[in-house]
Amino acid sequence: MSDTDSVAALVQSKDLVTDFKALSHKMDFSNYPPNHPLFDDSKKRALYHWKDETGGSHDIVEHVTLRAKCYSYKSKPNLFAPPRRVLRSALAKAKCKETKLCKGILRSCVKNDLTFDMYKEALFESRTFKSRFYNIGMRNNELFTRQIVKSSLSALCTKRYWLECGYHSVPFNSAEINKYGDKCWRCRSFEAPDELTEYISRAE
Repeated sequence: MSDTDSVAALVQSKDLVTDFKALSHKMDFSNYPPNHPLFDDSKKRALYHWKDETGGSHDIVEHVTLRAKCYSYKSKPNLFAPPRRVLRSALAKAKCKETKLCKGILRSCVKNDLTFDMYKEALFESRTFKSRFYNIGMRNNELFTRQIVKSSLSALCTKRYWLECGYHSVPFNSAEINKYGDKCWRCRSFEAPDELTEYISRAE
């Protein structure tokens, strides 16, 4: 999930099980439920293999990423959710489960204070949220309790060069920056290269 070693992907498939089976040589399905047709623990903890973060029991319906190790998503149980297969009639009534991650913030604070909607507000409305929590420190061999206030959710990410749209980015010193500047060519669909040149010249 937009981590240093993971990625979020939009998958469109008529039969996801069949398509994933074709990628089984690159996937680690050891965290899937035993009743799942793709379950296979032969590659458990093997290097250079991808793993499904939802464990095959939930389908992600909405996802927000602010930066590396700071994302949230909503997921619903599917037919393979434990402890037993879920009835199709119950899937429509199932509530979405929120998964949240924010590096540098106390886990209990992330769980109790942050919400999925706050991640969306930080991204789409450029809002910054601060979190307040306590921990125990030591100075001169003396323990003390201290209060910490940190910026938890923010759309600002200084590790990438952000384009004008605010949603797409490229690495610093990328050749695309020298070619297009901060004009976002990914948000638009161009039928011909000349239209891209015309769009950039108008924006300048």
